[in-house]
Amino acid sequence: MSMSMNIIKTLNSIDVQSLKKIDFAQIKDILQGKPNIFINIGLITLTLFSAYYLFTSKKNESKKLNQEISLMKDKLAIVEQYNQLKKQYDDFMKNFPESVSSDELINKLSNMAVDHNIQILSISPAQKKTDDWGELTLVNLNISSDSYDDLVRFIEVIENAPFMIRIEKWSGEMKEDYSSRQSTDTDTQETPILADIEIGSYKLKNG
Repeated sequence: MSMSMNIIKTLNSIDVQSLKKIDFAQIKDILQGKPNIFINIGLITLTLFSAYYLFTSKKNESKKLNQEISLMKDKLAIVEQYNQLKKQYDDFMKNFPESVSSDELINKLSNMAVDHNIQILSISPAQKKTDDWGELTLVNLNISSDSYDDLVRFIEVIENAPFMIRIEKWSGEMKEDYSSRQSTDTDTQETPILADIEIGSYKLKNG
């Protein structure tokens, strides 16, 4: 405390109006007589540089940490988005109708035809078409039915089957060479119907 007071007292003794007449040799002698001044100035300077270095270092560390936190948040967001998409995909695949091979398709169609009094006259060889997602198998049926209602039910059961099959297109007509059958019980007979039905079965690549 006394040393600081002495420094202030010495500085106050300098005449401001006579700054141009400063005797630097005298000042040098004064400073040399007070070596603690250099030590204090050095300590203060060192403290300031140390504080600046620590502040800059901590600031850079904080900036880097914030960047890492931001990056981790982005990664977590991507992971959450991936999990959501995966769940949606899994749910979609779980509810996706079962795929069938071309042989299975023909067997199932044959069984459906028998169950609904449909006569299969011919079945075309299976045709396959592929795309980026899977493979489409097409089969053409030429059928005959004595009942329009049976034909409609046959089409409905195909459309509502728990398999990935659908009717792509179909056309029907009355059998031209049909001759009326004689019956003692009824005066009219149903005319047989011919129909061409194209049926497709889709199978996903990973299904």
